[in-house]
Amino acid sequence: MELHCVAVALNNIGMVYKDPGDLKKAQEYILRSIKYNEQLGNLMEEVAAYDNIWEYLLHAGRVGISSTVLENHWRYLQKKIIKRKWLLV
Repeated sequence: MELHCVAVALNNIGMVYKDPGDLKKAQEYILRSIKYNEQLGNLMEEVAAYDNIWEYLLHAGRVGISSTVLENHWRYLQKKIIKRKWLLV
């Protein structure tokens, strides 16, 4: 449970840094959050963190990159969801 709280907090800290424009720091915290959520198998928080990375890229004016990241992210999550469904059957 503690690691879950750390992952959520890291994602939130990243978003705090994004708002005033410290995008490098924002990305650092959000990517750390993704790493913890992957370890925990917490798909919903992982999706939220990836969504924040996409928002970060849009905020940074890197729209072309954000579209590619979003597409790759969606494919990755679909594979994880399919794999999880197979494990539940």
